[in-house]
Amino acid sequence: MYMKGSKHSIVVLYDGIQNSVFQSQVLSPLLDRLEKDQHLQITLVSFERYKPSDSVVKRCVPTHDRLHLVMYQRFPFLNKLSLKFGAIYLKKLFKDTFFDEVIARGPLAGYVAIQALSAIRGKQENPIKLTIQARGLAAEEYRYTFLEKKLGEKRILYHYVYKKLQQVEQEVFNTKRYKDVDVFIESVSPALKEYLSEHFNAQADKITIAQHDIPTMVKPAYVTTLKQEMRSELGIPQDVRVFCYSGSYKPWQCVTETIEHFISEYQKDKKSFLLILSQDKKLFVKDLKHAKIPTSSYAVLSVNPNDLYKYLSAADFGYLYRKDDVVNWVSRPTKMLEYESVGLKIVHNNTIAWLKDNAKLGISARD
Repeated sequence: MYMKGSKHSIVVLYDGIQNSVFQSQVLSPLLDRLEKDQHLQITLVSFERYKPSDSVVKRCVPTHDRLHLVMYQRFPFLNKLSLKFGAIYLKKLFKDTFFDEVIARGPLAGYVAIQALSAIRGKQENPIKLTIQARGLAAEEYRYTFLEKKLGEKRILYHYVYKKLQQVEQEVFNTKRYKDVDVFIESVSPALKEYLSEHFNAQADKITIAQHDIPTMVKPAYVTTLKQEMRSELGIPQDVRVFCYSGSYKPWQCVTETIEHFISEYQKDKKSFLLILSQDKKLFVKDLKHAKIPTSSYAVLSVNPNDLYKYLSAADFGYLYRKDDVVNWVSRPTKMLEYESVGLKIVHNNTIAWLKDNAKLGISARD
């Protein structure tokens, strides 16, 4: 698996290869690294709730002579004991493999990696470097998803899991406590970096802001060409203002607020058009009909992810509403990066620090 003379990076993933952001935020950056460094070997360790079929694996992870996939069983999280077997699996892999660094995506992957690395201390010639990718706040995301619902008797169990997730984050991100492992944190935003420092005792000088998963900016001249081509293809006049929503129909996506904002814009200027890119076409069409927006002033499309940037280029503005919650405040939404890559002005409601602190990247929906 590993050839001496090359670099070897072990990447630990705890939410599986079928996660919705795996292709864009995990696989693509790894393939880019392999392309740029011909001496690099990567072992991707994925903890799976259920073992994927061979066809799923083949679809999700392309064959590459320097990318190796290892899959282990993942157990439902209740507390730190739920992660014990993951640490045992990793410990064996670490003992049997030469490697230069470990990258763990999220606090659960970070926890099992720390436990495994601590168990083999002294086996490596050089200090063990571990980078934990902080993509958000696991406990708060759990609270946001589950605890705000009407759970009845289940609320006790969910609250217990929430507290245990907080404990894991407190332990993982407290970089001051590690002696045998050189722990660094890669945060997705300055706001998250600040939160980790204030709440989990993470050392600021050990935290960097992730750059590898930010999409490359499309050249403005090419965007202009695409805008003309895509508008012609979609039957959208070249002289209208096009507002775009890209994403799913979920409560936290603030679909109602998005449509309401477009209605207000349409009432001010009939030369306004709403382009929705989503797999949830029927739900959006139902809402738009209920809102009595003329069918000539909107389009709802399900597009191939590889063609997303072409369709985004047809727009002038991109919608990004979120609820006022710390989960959203510290985030760096993929949607935001996609909008920015084609130069869209972002219509938002000041609930994401990245946008509020960089007003030049968008326009406020409150204006």
